[in-house]
Amino acid sequence: MKRTLLTLVVALLAFGALAVTAAPAEAQAISSFWNAQYYNNPNLQGNATVSRGENAIAFSWGLGSPDPAIPADNWSARFATDVALSAGTYRFFVLADDNVRVTFNFSYVPLIDTFADTSRIGQLISAELTVPASGSYHIQI
Repeated sequence: MKRTLLTLVVALLAFGALAVTAAPAEAQAISSFWNAQYYNNPNLQGNATVSRGENAIAFSWGLGSPDPAIPADNWSARFATDVALSAGTYRFFVLADDNVRVTFNFSYVPLIDTFADTSRIGQLISAELTVPASGSYHIQI
């Protein structure tokens, strides 16, 4: 199975894809990049084979892989960042050709999870989240 995993984030957060109802608030990146971890297996098991910072997560690897150390098939990736958000309602968007899970602020309940509903793979999926107070929040894909 191709792990072109991420045509993934049609700008999941390219920090403009966070849309707020009424008066739009913009997410401010606390770090200037996403912490990326790439694994030589499809299940995020063991230590990451490659770890690096990515400025954005909107990839189309086609038949390739994200790094020469990663095979073209049967690999997985994890991306994480911290953002400063104002209180409000935000909409997250994601598109992946394989499974994807988006979690907010270390929650055990994902905002988006195609592992639970594989019929949504390859579709643009969105989820809304109300942030109760301004602060720093963790996002993981």
